[in-house]
Amino acid sequence: MLNLLRNNLKWILAVLLFLAIVLYGVMSPETPVPFFEEELLLSDEPDAFVVNATYTSYGNEGKLESILKTNQAKHYPRTDTGLLANPSLELYQDGELRWVAQSQQGEFDMTNDTLVLSGDVEVIGETRNGTPLTMQTNSLTYANKSSFIRTDDAVVISSPGSQLSALGMTANVEDRTVILESNVKGHYAPAQ
Repeated sequence: MLNLLRNNLKWILAVLLFLAIVLYGVMSPETPVPFFEEELLLSDEPDAFVVNATYTSYGNEGKLESILKTNQAKHYPRTDTGLLANPSLELYQDGELRWVAQSQQGEFDMTNDTLVLSGDVEVIGETRNGTPLTMQTNSLTYANKSSFIRTDDAVVISSPGSQLSALGMTANVEDRTVILESNVKGHYAPAQ
């Protein structure tokens, strides 16, 4: 028996050292070690689940600025974000509906008051002279406080008689201007 212990002493010491390290990690209050991977997941579980939700935003003067609707919303308290299914965003100016944006998914950052739409994003609005306008992209970000819409993705903008495509876009909701950033291509057919 003593001979067996001498031959395996290195292995026995390695196992004892390993057990000591594990016990120290578990017992030490400064460095908690989760026993299960699920504990990490539970720290970011949703605290609210809402079906057919509506979030309405008003400006400083009490005027309606936006209405965000979604089929389903989950709020995550650790990041203060909401994950949205099939969101629809209505943007108002002077009490009138100016833009409507829809997508498959959305993420609403409540801390920064921003909305990221993704998956078949379509924005319908009009130019300053009232011409209908449709924008299509894979994702975009709407900053509620500044009223800007932004994407770095490819975007297609269509209106009667014209179509523009570009890589990256910024749109100002208030003054209804659109800036295309790069690789701009277009087709224009004047009205007859």
